[in-house]
Amino acid sequence: MIENIFSGFLANLAFAIFLIGIGWLIYYATERRKLLEFFNITQSKRLIIYLSHLKILKGGSSGIDNLSRAYYGIAVVYNEQTYATKIKERFNYLMPSLGESPSFLSKIVFADIIVSIIPSPLLAPEIESSSSIISFGSPGYNLASADIENNHNSVVRFVNDNCAIQVQGVPIMANPLNGFIQRIVSNSTGNKRNLFYVAGLAENGTIGAANYLLKNWKNLNKRYKKDESFIIVLTFPTDNLDNYSIVLDRKIELI
Repeated sequence: MIENIFSGFLANLAFAIFLIGIGWLIYYATERRKLLEFFNITQSKRLIIYLSHLKILKGGSSGIDNLSRAYYGIAVVYNEQTYATKIKERFNYLMPSLGESPSFLSKIVFADIIVSIIPSPLLAPEIESSSSIISFGSPGYNLASADIENNHNSVVRFVNDNCAIQVQGVPIMANPLNGFIQRIVSNSTGNKRNLFYVAGLAENGTIGAANYLLKNWKNLNKRYKKDESFIIVLTFPTDNLDNYSIVLDRKIELI
């Protein structure tokens, strides 16, 4: 009799775990569908993230000992790379930050989305034209950002030699603590994709905006329909990127 009770208990426990597992997978599968729609990569299955492209001139670099070193060539901003990788993980892993988890869940990955993280190209024809992109930083370091600013639906641009931000219909913003996120939903020649522009007047503004996008995409997805463009300007008064205030948040009317 005890064996029958124990067997029944195990069977019920196994069934309960099965139901919880199925519900959990359905929840995250549904959230993933919304994620792909928000970034408009459901069809293309590709996302390109462009980072600021820094050119280190010969004799212009220094080591950790503050002595001049011989290295020269291409470099990227470390924190931009860090947050670009976090965004990439959001697509590749079943749950955010699973890549850092010691559990078996860190092995569960999605291989259907290709997320490429690369420095800004040097020539306009090299900019991706068929899939969604995220461009980090100002046009002074990122040609993809300049290309987005030249889009006829863009409402934000850097002015005054990259020392201020101009949003259409709003006074120029020169607060170095500001950062912004712009999404343009593009459907030119039947090619549906999103152009994300994430930048700030200083590094904190850029990575702060990237952090906001990463952590608040679900709220943005609720506020804006998948075919709507938007602009958000934020202020980050401290190094705590979760401490911010929203200066501007509005829909962009496409031309």
